[in-house]
Amino acid sequence: MAVRPTAINPDGTIAVVHDEAGHTGTLTFAQVGFPRRPDGTPDYRLAALPCPGPNCGARSVYPITGGSDAALVQFMFAKALRYTTDPRRPPAAKTWDEAKARVKALVVAQEGPDRWRLEGVPEAGPGPEAGPPVAPVAPVVTRRGGDG
Repeated sequence: MAVRPTAINPDGTIAVVHDEAGHTGTLTFAQVGFPRRPDGTPDYRLAALPCPGPNCGARSVYPITGGSDAALVQFMFAKALRYTTDPRRPPAAKTWDEAKARVKALVVAQEGPDRWRLEGVPEAGPGPEAGPPVAPVAPVVTRRGGDG
């Protein structure tokens, strides 16, 4: 089962749940891993969310296009670009519009413009008309162990 995001919190953390183990908690964007390409470089089109449970080791990998919850996952990627301070990651986006533009470019390149879900969404997140930010998200890969 998946380690899935359920919300992006106002403090810049990600609320997650590991369905199978029943673990819940929050992650910082520094805890989000990026799988490696065959040449060893990080693939920023994918994000690996580790389980927040003690000694669990499970993680799930999500595509930047969003899987079954495109809006929440694309929002997570854009927020990650705003909050990152890790020098091994892409430079932090200076503005919300820059973060969205960088994510949008990757989404459109992979699945076309109809897949983009953050048009007009402010940095604070979608309004109440969009419904609660809790929805099932299908991971690309779920596995135990490893280093991202």
